[in-house]
Amino acid sequence: ITVVDPASPWEDEQRALHAHLATRLDRGERVGRMLLTHHHHDHVSGALALRAFLQSRGTDAPIAAHPDNAGWLPAELPIDEPVTDLTALGGLDGWVAHHTPGHAPGHLALHHAESGALIAGDLVAGVGTILIGPRDGHLGTYLRSLERARALGPTHLHPAHGPVLEHGEQ
Repeated sequence: ITVVDPASPWEDEQRALHAHLATRLDRGERVGRMLLTHHHHDHVSGALALRAFLQSRGTDAPIAAHPDNAGWLPAELPIDEPVTDLTALGGLDGWVAHHTPGHAPGHLALHHAESGALIAGDLVAGVGTILIGPRDGHLGTYLRSLERARALGPTHLHPAHGPVLEHGEQ
């Protein structure tokens, strides 16, 4: 199992994730990694709670992220598994990471060519808009990342915020 953006700071939502994972762990599955699409608080704030939960179950999972996130993440969230552009994600047949900076320097999107799925993180939003902040964002880079993602021909996008977006190629 790869948990993407274990983000919720709310204990009730963390408990729901932990309960779901406990069921899967009890069936013999394991969490192989926690993958962060980027360093923003709303994407990483539950990672420490998830790590503590996994450790209470006698296991752990590395934090996987693009190396450009290293200077932005809290010290207690080191990148254990660097994920760079075009990294095939081991244990996830067919999933490839794409470095899509602009919203954040180390932003990653995950593409599965066979199914057409793109886990977009904050590259796109199903609700609201994407902020390009002055400290860690760059509009021109973001627009190039959008074009790059579009060139992948995704059929459906899974944004971090909002519903799945069908017709992702548009």
